[in-house]
Formats: sequence, structure tokens, C-alpha cells
Amino acid sequence: MFTIAASGLDRMFLTDLKLGNGKQFAGQETLNTFTPEKKSYPLIDGFRAKNHPGNGQNARSCSSGLDESKVKGKIVLCEDTYWSDSDKVLENKGIGFISPMYGTDGDFPSSLPTTLLKAEDCNSVEQYINSTKNPTAVIEKTRIAKRPAPFVADFSSRGPNYVSDFILKPDVTAPGVDILAGWSTLNPLTESPEDTRYVKFNIVSGTSMSCPHVSAASLYVKSFHPDWSPAAIKSALMTTTTPIKLGVKAGPLAYGSGQINPTGAVHPGLVYDLDQNDYIAFLCKEGYTSLLLSTLVGDKVDCPKPPSSKAQQSVVTDGINYPSMSYTVRENTTNSVRSVFDRTVTNVGYGKSVYKASVVADKGLSVSVVPDTLTFNERHEKKSFKVMVRVDDLSEAEVFKGVLEWSDSRHKVSSPIAIVNYAIMHY
Repeated sequence: MFTIAASGLDRMFLTDLKLGNGKQFAGQETLNTFTPEKKSYPLIDGFRAKNHPGNGQNARSCSSGLDESKVKGKIVLCEDTYWSDSDKVLENKGIGFISPMYGTDGDFPSSLPTTLLKAEDCNSVEQYINSTKNPTAVIEKTRIAKRPAPFVADFSSRGPNYVSDFILKPDVTAPGVDILAGWSTLNPLTESPEDTRYVKFNIVSGTSMSCPHVSAASLYVKSFHPDWSPAAIKSALMTTTTPIKLGVKAGPLAYGSGQINPTGAVHPGLVYDLDQNDYIAFLCKEGYTSLLLSTLVGDKVDCPKPPSSKAQQSVVTDGINYPSMSYTVRENTTNSVRSVFDRTVTNVGYGKSVYKASVVADKGLSVSVVPDTLTFNERHEKKSFKVMVRVDDLSEAEVFKGVLEWSDSRHKVSSPIAIVNYAIMHY
């Protein structure tokens, strides 16, 4: 199982609004595919377009109560509205829709010329409407601009993992904002019943877009290494990522190991591999019963007795050879934590190589690696090590994060480290 966050590209879409007084605003979150036929069109706000004095509030948001005779042939400014309300404008023969931004990273097509503006820009448009007898405007066709990237999308779910305290989620991130994607010709472009446009491709945002990128990257790595296990392929993609530097309030809980680098994953140097017995041992430690696992596996499984609660509190161990190292503290009873992560790496790079460990960690997070040097004499050789993590004052942060990197000067094998204080998290 691979859990994928969504990141944004360095491409963004802007839809300009030009007012009759010469002012211009760059709207976002919309994809206007319509080319204006005129230099300007009549402009009105929803409140002025109401069909009855008592419908002012609904008309202000364009959710209902619009007078078709006042809306027809005009661009309408709507307040506190939703995408579906643009259809209300279209139903009433309006030819354009303006509203405040919804605060999402993705851009979406609409069934009529649309632009979403910052709140202060919407106020400027309202002031212009109030200041002139015949306000006009034009919504231009969407244009492309550049922006810093990659960044974690606001809609992408953050960790921690709610199933296991020891598995960092998400695993990686991949492009998931404004992706050119295949589209069913059975559905209109906007999925609105008012829309009559049918296309084979659309711009789509979501983790449903980032996941296919990783699926394809996994197949790409497998094409070079057909004998690798799924865990080895996953490890290669997780340990060769590009760091995320934008929108990282939640750190690895937002982006996991980082953004995938498929070409780098072909030659990862080292991999953290897993087989069925490793998963069974981990599930035993997670509290699954021997009977349940025997049913799942189709063979007899004997889980060892779990350690005493006192032993669990003194030193926490995860028991799985995962490419990331994480522990979520659910109840902050001791205000400190000691964790030991036992790991084994397999040399899939050059025959003879020496890897040295380096660690970068937040203040308050102490990390030591034993041994800190791994010497390999041949390919497929395995070496084990321990990563000992300590936090003395959990109240200092919601997430204590670090990165362990093994390097032989030709490969960099990186693993995120995260100690999560769930008790004080509030994002």
C-alpha cells in the first residue's frame, strides 16, 4: 500500500477581469475557456439583480431569487457563493460570473465565463458598480503563469496515521494540482447539466491525480528491476525523493518522504525490503490475533506475547523495516519518549561500497545511528543498524522531524524521522 499526498506544479492559471474604469484583477481557481466576443459587457451584482425585495440575501449570493430580466446578457458579481451558483446565473441568461475565491489550490472549469477574486478585489468591483450608472467588465480567457513549486496542496490530507502509531503517512507526494487528465465523453466538461461541452481531456486536481503518477513511477522502476519486490520498489521511490520546502507546516505529515523522483529511484543504492513474515511480525505487534492472521495468511501463525505496558513505555520499537521512521504519542503522560528503530538495508548499487550516516534534526530531537558506517562487499548484501531517537520535552512541538541520510558519495538514501505529539495537535 502506497499513500500519496498531492503537490502543485510550477504552472498556474489566471483569469483576468477588466473593468470599464480601466482597473484589472487576476482571478484564480477557475479555467475560463471562453474567448470574449466584445471588449466589455454590462456588469451587475446579485443584490441589484433580485426578483423581489425579500430575496436580497439569496440573490446577493446568486443561490436563488435572481430576476432573469436583470441578469440576462450581464456579468454578475456574487458574494459568499458556491460553484453551483454559477449555474443559477447561467439559468437566468447571465453571461459571466464573479465571486470570492474558495481557498483551494485547484482550478476548475465552469459552464460560463468565470473568475474568482480575492475578497478585497471583489470589494473594489462592488465599489465600481456603486460608483457608475452603467458599469461594464470583461472576463478574459484564462492564461498560464509560473509559480514556485512543488508545494503540498491544501486539500491533501495530513497525517498522522490513525491506524498505526509507527507508520508515517503519507508516504510520498506527487503532482496532483491542475493535472491534464483523461475525461469521459459521457460527462460534460463541468459535469453541470447546463453545460453542453464534451471533451476527452480536462484539468483535474486531487490525490486521485497524484496516485496515478506514483503508480506509473512504480512500473517505471519495475521495468528496470523486474525481480524487485513491491516493498523494494516502494523503498526506492521513498528514499530518493526531492525535499518539499513550500507549505510544510505539518512537515512529513504533509509530504511524507518528499516528492517522487522516478529517474533517481531506478538507482537508489540501498533499499529497505520486506517479505510476508515481516508484515506478519508487525501485525502481531500491532495487536492482531494469531487466529485472525492465520485466517488471513492461510497458514498457522503464532504471535508472541506482547511486552508489558511498563516495557512499552520505557523504549518504543516499531518492529517493521519501513523506509521512514515515525512514532505518534497519543497520550502525553511522561512528556518524553525514547524510540529505537531497527532497520536492515540491502545493497542494490555497486558491489563494493561504504555508506556513512548523517542526520539533520529539529531542536529537541536527539538522533543517533549505530553503526554509523555500513561497508558492503557485494550486491544484494544486507546490513542492519539501529536508529535511537529521544525527545525530552514533548510539549515543545507538535511534530519533531529529522532526516537520516546514508551516502556513499554516489547515492543519497534518505529517510524521514517524525515524533508526533498528537495530544497537542490542532491544525
